[in-house]
Amino acid sequence: MKLYATALLVFSTVATAKSNDETKPINPLLLSSPRNIDHSAKYINLPISPGKLRENLQNHASGPQTYGTGSKPSHLDRTLADYTVPSRQEIGIGGGISGNNQGVKIYAQFKQPFPDWLQSITGLTKWPDENAPYIPLDDIDLSVVPKIPKRSLGDCSNVERSHCSFECYRCVAPDDIITCPVMSQTFDDGPSPSTPKLLDQLPIKTTFFTQGINVVRFPETVRLQHQEGHLLASHTWSHANLPGLSNEDIAAQIQWSIWAINATAGVVPRYFRPPYGAIDDRVRTITRQFGLVAVFWDKDTFDWRVNDRSKTENEVYQEVRQWQAETPGALILEHDSTIKTVNVGIEVSRLIHSKQMTVADCVNGPWYND
Repeated sequence: MKLYATALLVFSTVATAKSNDETKPINPLLLSSPRNIDHSAKYINLPISPGKLRENLQNHASGPQTYGTGSKPSHLDRTLADYTVPSRQEIGIGGGISGNNQGVKIYAQFKQPFPDWLQSITGLTKWPDENAPYIPLDDIDLSVVPKIPKRSLGDCSNVERSHCSFECYRCVAPDDIITCPVMSQTFDDGPSPSTPKLLDQLPIKTTFFTQGINVVRFPETVRLQHQEGHLLASHTWSHANLPGLSNEDIAAQIQWSIWAINATAGVVPRYFRPPYGAIDDRVRTITRQFGLVAVFWDKDTFDWRVNDRSKTENEVYQEVRQWQAETPGALILEHDSTIKTVNVGIEVSRLIHSKQMTVADCVNGPWYND
């Protein structure tokens, strides 16, 4: 049987301010989107396979064509470069995945436009690739950063305890967050093509630690996360090992992740999770200048191992049941990066039930920076 998925072509309207509601910059980093903006989108359901959708968009790149169900055809007026089109593997169709994923939604989204205010700050005209450039800002002073040497991921050989490394010594600074009074899920690495399924089925409000580069690929998903009351937080721009970077590159990973969330959802993140939990006081000195609070975890599902079958879903669920028997509270590390980890996250949410908190509520703190 041929597998099909529902393709949602997202036509985003340009965010515009009302004439009486002009937004003034707080500082060159924290330029907020206008409050009265139109984030409406038209969703056109197409009974079409992922490969056919990509083929149609490729064909459209050379000239206007019409696609649709016949009753309400849709005229596409953009080229393939304006879309983020997931592959079959990204959404879990094919590649050995069972047919029960039939009907999964594919979001062929317009990429987030590069805003004029960010052009004026950066001098650039488009979002960067994984290696985002550092843009000097008056409020960021890298001269005060302690001289802690760079290190490769997993290399703790020259790390002193005074450096307060979480991944080497589980060191937590006074302003870091590592647990929660109630057992609560958190999700890293998204948004992804699988995130909408998680949003559809999660019974609770949760925290999403997003990669900036994915935020601008799937802006409608980010706006949906925000509109549904989830907490948006930073997981850097492109999942870099921060202790292995220069001070300038650490700052770039942070500033671009903030700009991506701000341009897309109109908020300025307050919380961030360093990829791999890799951090020390050099990294903290930089991230604190951006107003960020570091967030870790005290329970790790290792759900990413389900992707290569080195861990089973049932093993994850059994660990969660054991944690529930041991403690009432925890921050659980999970991922919304693949269909398999999303399916695990949905089942874990059912095990924990509805009494969960966002990271901000765990510490009774503000959700976002002003």
